[in-house]
Amino acid sequence: MTYCLITETTSLPLNLRFILIESGKFKGLQDLLGMAFFALFTLMRMLPIPLLVHHLYHTDLNPHYNTVETFVAVTGTIPILLNLFWYKGIFGAFWAHVVGGKESGNTWEDFGEEKKEA
Repeated sequence: MTYCLITETTSLPLNLRFILIESGKFKGLQDLLGMAFFALFTLMRMLPIPLLVHHLYHTDLNPHYNTVETFVAVTGTIPILLNLFWYKGIFGAFWAHVVGGKESGNTWEDFGEEKKEA
């Protein structure tokens, strides 16, 4: 449960960046917030995954768990899988921004937004 709460720290730079993109101002700050989001996502969501997986799969399901505790223990891998899914796109956007191209198909400008038809 703590993991799920701590990971929400990544929402602050993401939401601030979205507001700036919508306003069309402060391009440099948008890029800085994008980098901060990538760093926080990596630190707060990705680095703890091996420890979480170890804990989830090396902890016996106590037969005295109530229904809620059993549900949380069994579904504990869902946030991990979602974070892995999103990290692929986030890392692609980060890499495209760093190398200055669109090799990955993602950029800071279009990550998280629907692609508009021309």
